[in-house]
Amino acid sequence: QQNVEVVGSEAKPQVESVRVCAEALSAWFDWAMNDDGSMTMAYEELHNMDGEMLVVDIGGSTTDLASLGLVGGELLINQHKSGTETVGVLDSLTKLEETVRARMASEGVQGMSGHGSKLPQKLLEMVMQKGTCSYNGREWSFIAERDMACKGVAERIVSYIKSTVGNPGEYYAILVVGGGAIVFRKWIEAMFHNAVFGD
Repeated sequence: QQNVEVVGSEAKPQVESVRVCAEALSAWFDWAMNDDGSMTMAYEELHNMDGEMLVVDIGGSTTDLASLGLVGGELLINQHKSGTETVGVLDSLTKLEETVRARMASEGVQGMSGHGSKLPQKLLEMVMQKGTCSYNGREWSFIAERDMACKGVAERIVSYIKSTVGNPGEYYAILVVGGGAIVFRKWIEAMFHNAVFGD
């Protein structure tokens, strides 16, 4: 709509075209470029083989896939092997809260059952991160519950990836980013030998 402004200047750029790209594409540029703008060694390898890679961006409620290939040095998005699925870290948190509350209720903690019962968000995040917490005057270990909640969602994500791209082993690399890269790493790297995890 020609409404682009340059901060601190009267210049008025002419917008000739607009291209909407997958959010996961920004992670590819972060992987491919050094801070000084030069290309990384991994990019050079991909470039030399005109290879393809997959970016998996696992967020709170969605997992985005961007299947990218270099053809003659040009970056192309394979739209047929890209997309979004409604599955992410929040699914694990929901399952984790359910199992943590059930266990606490079974061990006599009041207020853990019923329609309105809910654990404090910070406590749930601590359990997700460490597998343990202090609550109601007691130390708790929920490592098994956390692993079960994460494993189930990680399997759903892996299933989505496989059903969308076919054989993930054909990619030069699978770059996994987003909050889910940390939460689900243990299970995803066990299933994909070519997974690389970004921050």
